[in-house]
Amino acid sequence: MVSPVRKLAAAPDAQVPEPTEPTAEPTTEPTTEPTPAPARPIDSMAFTVPDAGTSAVCTDLIVTKTDYIRGKLTSHQPYGETSVVDARLRVRGNSTATIAAKRPYKVKLDKSTSMFQMPKSKDWVLLANYFDRSMLRNDVAMETARRLGFAWAPRLRPVEFRINGQFCGLYQFGEGIELDQHRVNLANSDVLLEADNNEDDDPKFRSSRGLQVYLKDGDQQDLERVARQFQEVEDLIYAPNFP
Repeated sequence: MVSPVRKLAAAPDAQVPEPTEPTAEPTTEPTTEPTPAPARPIDSMAFTVPDAGTSAVCTDLIVTKTDYIRGKLTSHQPYGETSVVDARLRVRGNSTATIAAKRPYKVKLDKSTSMFQMPKSKDWVLLANYFDRSMLRNDVAMETARRLGFAWAPRLRPVEFRINGQFCGLYQFGEGIELDQHRVNLANSDVLLEADNNEDDDPKFRSSRGLQVYLKDGDQQDLERVARQFQEVEDLIYAPNFP
C-alpha cells in the first residue's frame, strides 16, 4: 500500500542579516610570547686516541667488533663533574654495526668506575640509535620497564660524543646487559636469554613461531626445560583467550 503524498507547507523566507563593516584592526600589538627558559646543556663524552692515523676518526678509526682501540675517555657534565678514565672501544651490535656513518660502541674501562652517577662497572655501551631518529625509543622502553616493576632495566643518558675533537653525533651512554649485582642479578636457577636471528656460538632453540633464542647464561643442561617454559609463555601470549 502506497501512502498518499502530503504537501508540506512552504518554509518562511530566511532572514538574511545585513552586512556589517569589518572590525577595525587593533591599535596595539598583541601580547608577546613568554621567553622560554634556556635549554639545559647536554652531557658530553670524548674519546682521545693518540696517533690515530686517520682524519675521519668518526668513521674510519673504530671499525671492527674484535679489535679494541685504546684511549682516554672523558665524561663531562655541564653542572657536575668531569672525569677522565683509561678505556677501550670496539664496534658492537649486529645490523647497526654495519652503519659506517654512525657506529655503536662497546666501552671497556680499565678499572670499575661509576659513570654519570650510575653504579660502578668496567662494561658500558654507546648506542648510536641510527634507525631511531627520535632518540626516544630506548628511553621509553626502559622507563616503562621500571614503572612496571622490573628488577632492572638499563640506565641510559644522552651524550654528545666526540673522537679526537670531532663531533660524531648524539649517542646514548649507559649500562649494557651484564651479569652483575647492579644489573642482571641471576639466582641459582635463573637463566639469561637473548632473542636474535644472527648466528652465535651459544646454545639455542627455536619457538614454534620461529623465534631463535640463545641461552646467554645459565646451566646449559637446562636448555630443554627453558625451551619448554618459553614455549608456554609464547603460546599464552598468542592464545585467542589471552587472560
